[in-house]
Amino acid sequence: TGPDGVRRAAYRKVHLFDSAAIRESERMSAGSRLCDPIETPFGVLSAAICYDLRFPEVARAAARGGCTLLVYPSAWVAGPGKRDQWLALLKARALENEMFVAGVCRCDEGYVGSSAVFGPDGALLAAAGADEELVVCELDTDAVARMREAIPVLEHLREDVY
Repeated sequence: TGPDGVRRAAYRKVHLFDSAAIRESERMSAGSRLCDPIETPFGVLSAAICYDLRFPEVARAAARGGCTLLVYPSAWVAGPGKRDQWLALLKARALENEMFVAGVCRCDEGYVGSSAVFGPDGALLAAAGADEELVVCELDTDAVARMREAIPVLEHLREDVY
């Protein structure tokens, strides 16, 4: 919702987590389209939700739409190696698309917490622990343009071969 009260974007989770004992498809339906990036006072913003993080195509579509900050609200389930996977995937989405990526995760029992912000060069800019806390992170909004100019990954896409 913009400052004028008008909804500027909406998104429904595209990839439902049906694995092990968790079957999201039994209680919700998947969205049918990605979030269109929107202009904001602090850059071009887009969002994806939780399990969508495991699908790099979602972040790439946002980057190709001009996104400079992609936010993943999540309920990333705890388990062996799950915190490391969460952080590695956030970092990968930031680095491969040269944009800021923020993952905001539940921190109550059964979830990894570990909300984090990564820069367009893959650097960890801010991180929370497993417990509830406020994380503040200053973003250099020009960093995305600098990275995309230095290494123009999006311009070098070879869609003709994949």
